[in-house]
Amino acid sequence: MSDTAGPGCPDAGKPPPALECDAYSEPSGCDPGDACYPFVDYPSEPCGQETYGTICAPAGTGMQGDPCGNSLCAPRHVCVITGQGTQCIELCQLEGPNTCPAGLFCVPVDVDGFGGCF
Repeated sequence: MSDTAGPGCPDAGKPPPALECDAYSEPSGCDPGDACYPFVDYPSEPCGQETYGTICAPAGTGMQGDPCGNSLCAPRHVCVITGQGTQCIELCQLEGPNTCPAGLFCVPVDVDGFGGCF
């Protein structure tokens, strides 16, 4: 990712992530009934920067491969758009051993620094 938001935009360093909780562990630092999920907010103006990090939200039950959108994913999972539609995928750390289920690989997702099992 470039430090420049786009052509004609001033150079700006990437902002630090807004980390409210730990999306990889349970307990995550969220209140009971909530889980920690990575997020990204895309800018609305041409030279704006995206913000990203983790946030506490109501915990869902969707597991690896379950459809999501109207329903929420379980803790340590995130809702992404895949070749099979919008579905929950298990979070994984990009550094270190592959912790994904057999046959799946840890691949970066839209939230900088986070991986998901594909």
